[in-house]
Amino acid sequence: RLLRWREAKSKDSEEAAEAAVEAKREKLAKVQKDIGVLKAFYKDTCSQWIDIARRNIGHVDWAPEISVDVQVCKYTKDISTFEVDAARFKVQFKGNIVDLGSKFTPRQLTDVFYPQSGGRTVFKFPANRQLRINGCVTLELLAVPDCFDSNGKPCLIVMKDGNTTDLTVGRYAGLEAYLCNSIGPAPFSAKGDSGSLIFDGEGRMVGIFHSGMPKGGSNHVTYTTPAWWAIEQLKLKYPHAGFDRIAF
Repeated sequence: RLLRWREAKSKDSEEAAEAAVEAKREKLAKVQKDIGVLKAFYKDTCSQWIDIARRNIGHVDWAPEISVDVQVCKYTKDISTFEVDAARFKVQFKGNIVDLGSKFTPRQLTDVFYPQSGGRTVFKFPANRQLRINGCVTLELLAVPDCFDSNGKPCLIVMKDGNTTDLTVGRYAGLEAYLCNSIGPAPFSAKGDSGSLIFDGEGRMVGIFHSGMPKGGSNHVTYTTPAWWAIEQLKLKYPHAGFDRIAF
């Protein structure tokens, strides 16, 4: 019996070792594939962009003076427009899309957007990780969100993809402010994230980040200019502007 037990244990160990080796092989294959993609990207970059004269992708079309306490709403006006070179973007244009990346798993993001079970569907993780930005949260919905937290109180879960802090998730707290990150201890925003779009789980524009309230070296609260108001300002300059196009 002791011999059989040892044989069974040895067999289990061998199977576990083989499974571990196979997992590492799969991981190595994925890494090698990623390296191939990066090499191709590097080659394309060197051939297409090494000449600095070819790096021009467009020009600033409108950049009004930054102003605060604008009109009755007293919002911060810090916007500008950039006209891209059609020849460089027309073929590849997909519209306004945010790449959710790999910082969070689909389950992590999905769980954050459903603090209350049985609530309406507000987020579906896209298979290609590219969330399309479409529409805008209105002034009325900002005042009374149509989603609820675990305590049954109206709330709006939002995301931001910033230059410094990457993709973060927070909660709209009113007054165009957003509390710190809902996943982990990282802040919702930091210096260098200014201008980042804040959006909800349905891809609706919520606001444009302009400042934060520091706490312990990072922004504990983030402040934004509401997207609905920023769009109104842009349409004063460009009456026929469209923000949901998927074709150039």
